[in-house]
Amino acid sequence: MNKIPIDNRKGFWNLKILVILNLMLLPQLSSAQFNILVGYTGQNVHAPQTNSILGTSNTTRTPSQASFETFRFMHGLNIGVRYHWESGLGMEVGWQNCQAKTLISAGSDPTSGQSFRDRWNISSTQLHIGFTQKISWFGLGTAIGTDRIRYSLRPINVNTGTNYIDTRVNFAKIFFNLEASSRYTSFMIRPFFQWHLGDLDLAPLSPVLPVSSDTQTDKWKVFGIQLIIGNGPQN
Repeated sequence: MNKIPIDNRKGFWNLKILVILNLMLLPQLSSAQFNILVGYTGQNVHAPQTNSILGTSNTTRTPSQASFETFRFMHGLNIGVRYHWESGLGMEVGWQNCQAKTLISAGSDPTSGQSFRDRWNISSTQLHIGFTQKISWFGLGTAIGTDRIRYSLRPINVNTGTNYIDTRVNFAKIFFNLEASSRYTSFMIRPFFQWHLGDLDLAPLSPVLPVSSDTQTDKWKVFGIQLIIGNGPQN
């Protein structure tokens, strides 16, 4: 896949912060229970400027075979580790990868008459650290992290895609945690709300999509739910 270079400095500093936080808490981890977490994430993304660009493309190119649908739902895998103490306090470090449904526009260009079939794939890969407070089966939590976002285009008769956007944006998250556990296993249902702390630059889309002065940046807001299984001793 062809890639447009990204600035790795944000990702480096975010990773460095996560490492420092873990080292600061290392003395306390010896008294904590350790769990491995594996789960599924389904989320609804509010990305108004991205969808505005897709809608404008539908209007200007008048695709006769398929029009871009609204970019909204993403889903995927999440894995992580959790340390938790008898007090109910917990600390998590996790990774998540989500994909959106392929967005397709197809038809004939009204100006050139040439056929087109554009396929856009949008993905999100996250690394985060979070803290939870549990009381019986109910918990509250918050997390911060970095989100690597990619917008990839694969046109007609092309086997590989091009990442027109490949960048990182910091985010914050709050969530509820509903947890049922046995001695060595726990099952969690986790509704959450997440928002970007910085702007997602959409200007790199301008060579292939109608980006205007009003749609050059986006800022995602995400509502979702996670289903998580925890393996290891439970307090």
